[in-house]
Formats: sequence, structure tokens, C-alpha cells
Amino acid sequence: RLQEGNFSFFHELFHVSDMFALPLHTLKAQFEKKNIKVELDVDDSLNNIYLKGDIKRLRQVLQTFLTTLQGHMEPDGKLCLSVRAGQWKLPHSVFVTVAVSCDAKALSQSDQSRLFQPYAQIRLADLQKYVQGASGLGLSLSKEFIETGHK
Repeated sequence: RLQEGNFSFFHELFHVSDMFALPLHTLKAQFEKKNIKVELDVDDSLNNIYLKGDIKRLRQVLQTFLTTLQGHMEPDGKLCLSVRAGQWKLPHSVFVTVAVSCDAKALSQSDQSRLFQPYAQIRLADLQKYVQGASGLGLSLSKEFIETGHK
């Protein structure tokens, strides 16, 4: 439906912390099972700012991304989500950047270039000991959600 243009987004006001709370809570047991430490670093300037967007879709994108990352991380790893605000072109508007750093198994340059391509899957042979059902196939759809919802 998204590719056909028959998909609608529900825009509502929400706080940045609301976007992260549910996906992090949902995946908490998976991270704990592998003893992965998760840090969320939200820019203080976002404490009193509400965003407008489709929080349900943003949570789905975040959960897909975190699940894929978790699947490629070794036990006893560390994952840090850094959330920063930037000025948008319109008055009284901001954009939010989410940066991720982690110690996941590195992907080859070839796999990196295919990571967000539709119907592409990275070669998992050398990652099998880390991957637990996370193939990266949901990342292309997540990318489309972000690009389509941003327009």
C-alpha cells in the first residue's frame, strides 16, 4: 500500500521520550538476554518540545532498526541512541536526528550499500553466530516510512 500511495499517516503531537519508551521496553528482554547495555541520550533542548508526526509508525521503524541491530550484536555489547534537535527552515520548527553507535559486527562495503534496498538481504554466512532472525529486510520498508511521512 505504501508503494501504491494508498497509505496514510496519522499525525499527532507527542513528546520525544514517548517515541522511544515503548520500543525500548518491548526489546528490553532481548537486550538483557545478551547482556547488551542500552543508553538513551536525549538533548536537553528537547525536554519541553512536542513533535508532530505518526508516532505509531516511528515506533515501528525504531523497533525494526533496534531488532536488526540487536541481532547483529555480540553479547556484553553497548548500544547508544543519541537524539539531537536542529533548526528547521520554518519558524518554530525543529528536526530531530537520531544517531546510533554500537559494537555490532561490521558489515562489508557491499552489504552496507544494499542495506536499505527493497528485496535485498545481506549475506549472513559470516554473521550467523550473531543473527537471531534479524535479516534487515524490514529496513527498506522503514526507510520508505520515514521518507514518505516526511513529505
